[in-house]
Amino acid sequence: MLIPWKTDAPLYHVPFGTIGLIAANFLAYYGVLDLKLPAPATPTAPSGLALPQWISNLFVHSHGFWLIGNMAFLWLFGLIVEGKLGWWKFLLVFLGLGLIQSATVGMYLPQARLYLGPSAVLFGLFGIALVWAPLNEVNCVGYILRRPVSIDVPVLVFVGLFLIWDFTIACRSGFKPSCAILHLGGALGGAVLALILLKLNLVECESFDLLSVLAGRDGERKASRAPSRPESPAVRGDTQADQRRTASNLMHDYLAAGRAADASALYKRVRAADPHWQLSQDDLLRFATLLHEHQLWSDSVDPLADYLRRSPDPPPEVLLTLAKILLKHEKQPYRAARLLAQLPTRNLPPKLAQTRERLLAQAIQLRSQRKSHPPGDGI
Repeated sequence: MLIPWKTDAPLYHVPFGTIGLIAANFLAYYGVLDLKLPAPATPTAPSGLALPQWISNLFVHSHGFWLIGNMAFLWLFGLIVEGKLGWWKFLLVFLGLGLIQSATVGMYLPQARLYLGPSAVLFGLFGIALVWAPLNEVNCVGYILRRPVSIDVPVLVFVGLFLIWDFTIACRSGFKPSCAILHLGGALGGAVLALILLKLNLVECESFDLLSVLAGRDGERKASRAPSRPESPAVRGDTQADQRRTASNLMHDYLAAGRAADASALYKRVRAADPHWQLSQDDLLRFATLLHEHQLWSDSVDPLADYLRRSPDPPPEVLLTLAKILLKHEKQPYRAARLLAQLPTRNLPPKLAQTRERLLAQAIQLRSQRKSHPPGDGI
């Protein structure tokens, strides 16, 4: 049994909505929330079912194992989706998919009792994550053959396996109305919604979305939107130069004040809009050091990588630090191994040489646990 619990997908928003939905499900299960549900009826039965009951059935589970399993998936894929949308947009998406689920049950499963739980909604989140973050990894923990394991699987593979499973079940049943059909329909609805939001530029995927991956453009940061009216090259250049100076000055203020979280948010936002904006080498090291002091290890990966790209002879300490973060916090052994291979062993101090060998051994061990190669995102 494997339970997903962590992802390397970037989070631009605190997952208040996901946490609230999980809390509501547990409160409903233990009877703290008094949810009014009809007995043997469907969400669209002509018995006058009210709109609140179309939503309340999403928070009802018949047993604890089912509840825990659903909440594990809600936590992980809530992080991915809400991390890009924010809490209120995420709740609108979740409840909207829930209404579609209830209406679908009423139309296509009229003989069934009330469909409980958010399973089809979770598959909707699967579809959204598949479009927005196909190459981001899902970390799963659990037991296989009575041995504890921890493996990383790309979202594309993780979601794909579930969809293949349900599609197989649907095929064997002759595509009769069933939970498998609802799951597949939820995933399709989520994927369509994700594509619409992506095309309308209402979500930022930094070109790691499925369309960019299929076009071979994954990893290319999106340029800032064009100005509303034409400007001459000189004016546009001056404006961009002013924006870069403003961003650099604000970053200096944040670094001087020790505001690590604000500095990290500014760095991500400005780099997403202007990939050519750069901090000095000294500022990059100050920035990374500040992030480490606040234990924001993952946030320091990009600044350290930028520093190494622009250093003709980078200090081995910086390279080893980044490799350690990639292994311990990002679970990216392939990228760490490529990085360590750039560090020559000749004339390396004994202590640093030992650290390199230890990290390389960890990378090899972690790589051996994987069955498939993760997405390559080199320095």
